[in-house]
Amino acid sequence: MLGSRVRIPPGSPCPGLVIVSRMHSSKKVLFVIETMLTRLGLVVLPTLPRWAVLACARSAGAVAYWTAPQQRRITLSNIDVAFGDSLSPQAKRRIARGAFYTTALVMLDLFWFSRHMEQRVHRYVTLDPDLRTHVNTQPVIGVTAHFGNWELLSKALSVYGFPHVAAATPLANPTVDAIIGMGRSIPGVEIVTRQGAIRDLLRALRQKKHVALLLDQNTKPEEGGLFVSFFGLSIPMSMAAAVLSERTGAPVIPMFCRVNVNGSYTIYSLPPLKRATLVQARSNIIHTITQTIAALFEQEIRAHPEQWLWMYKRWKYIDPDWPAAAYPFYSKPLQQG
Repeated sequence: MLGSRVRIPPGSPCPGLVIVSRMHSSKKVLFVIETMLTRLGLVVLPTLPRWAVLACARSAGAVAYWTAPQQRRITLSNIDVAFGDSLSPQAKRRIARGAFYTTALVMLDLFWFSRHMEQRVHRYVTLDPDLRTHVNTQPVIGVTAHFGNWELLSKALSVYGFPHVAAATPLANPTVDAIIGMGRSIPGVEIVTRQGAIRDLLRALRQKKHVALLLDQNTKPEEGGLFVSFFGLSIPMSMAAAVLSERTGAPVIPMFCRVNVNGSYTIYSLPPLKRATLVQARSNIIHTITQTIAALFEQEIRAHPEQWLWMYKRWKYIDPDWPAAAYPFYSKPLQQG
């Protein structure tokens, strides 16, 4: 979790609250702490009332913002890349604090929605009617970003009658990964490993199943990525959705789970991407679809900037054809891996 140390502030309404700070101990110690907190979270957090979960998220987000200087620096640097001089420093800090709150809520709700899931989803998660219009009987390729509550999105779609196959990247901590994996593997959601997932997802689409992909991660070209423009900078992005769409004819539909001010959620989708109608080289079609997805992600992030995971090193790899000075401080040439 963001490379964190755990500290429980006095008087906290939720025992085991994760406070993010720099971790100087060994990875083994970190894994032990993460495992203990994960188990504790599964026991304690689901018993709390909704207001207490929101209070925990506000506290965790605020303390994390001030006690995790590296994550804060990455966040503010990313916001600078995205918005430049169009926003004041105060506005950028507000976005950063909001993003820390959103991330804390995602983590806590991973546990809170593990109990009485169907009842809580129906009470706290609203499904936009347009989504049912966009997702009919044909299989679709749902794509999303680390926006709002991306973890809850998959569960809620299953509860609302949209079973699907989702690709996920294993966590570094194998014990925590197994625990979290159990929570992800609910009825109606089949999880496949992100590494080499194309074959499994192709099979699912040909079996008339929906598939879901989280696409705003760094994917190097040798791993199936393409360089596309994102907030004015070139970044590598997985072309998996485009490849799946071209091979099966299934439409690509961007979907999001937005956090509302009162702590509830709204799941909505954008219209299906229109597949290229002109005869083009296959590589151009793949790039066009991938670039369109990136542009739509950027559109939603601009509309709700506090909802995105700004502390992720999204501009980690520098396009060899672009000036290095345009990238954030943490960026490095792609060939350095």
